[in-house]
Amino acid sequence: MGLFDKIKDALTEDDAERAAKAKEIADKAQDAAQEAQATATAARQSAEELAAKADPTKAAASAQEAAAAAAREEEARASAAATAAATQQALDDAVAAEKAAEEAAAAAAAHKAHEAHVAHQARAAAAAAAPAKRTYTVVKGDTLSEIGQKFGVDWREIAKVNKIPNPDLIHPGQVFVIPND
Repeated sequence: MGLFDKIKDALTEDDAERAAKAKEIADKAQDAAQEAQATATAARQSAEELAAKADPTKAAASAQEAAAAAAREEEARASAAATAAATQQALDDAVAAEKAAEEAAAAAAAHKAHEAHVAHQARAAAAAAAPAKRTYTVVKGDTLSEIGQKFGVDWREIAKVNKIPNPDLIHPGQVFVIPND
């Protein structure tokens, strides 16, 4: 695993964890808002029932209870909205981090491909610059001058490259390196 993959994994995990936590908070806030709404609905019903019984003291208390429940419900909705906004921001951050990691990985891959191409060109240039080795195996009746003529090379060069002390003494089976022009 390359460095960029490790960075991508680290960024992705952190953003994913933050997004999961934000979603969990949003879910809790939504549950709290639903509970507050249910409480407010129940309080309104109680207030309506008491008002119907026409007891002004109880009706006023129920109305205050209903107002408080409505305020709690509104607060829960506001909290849920804020949590949803935070969740969306965390998701946006996670997407941006993932995109940045992908771009970094793509850049690293392009750089690596470029380096490989440059190395290949260097090897090709070195191979072109270096003379290719040619060899010849001596057979019965060969002379160094005939071998030189066959390859278009002076027999003295063949003797020099192969460190032949006496050019008149070569034997069948010997393998000579033939220098390039």
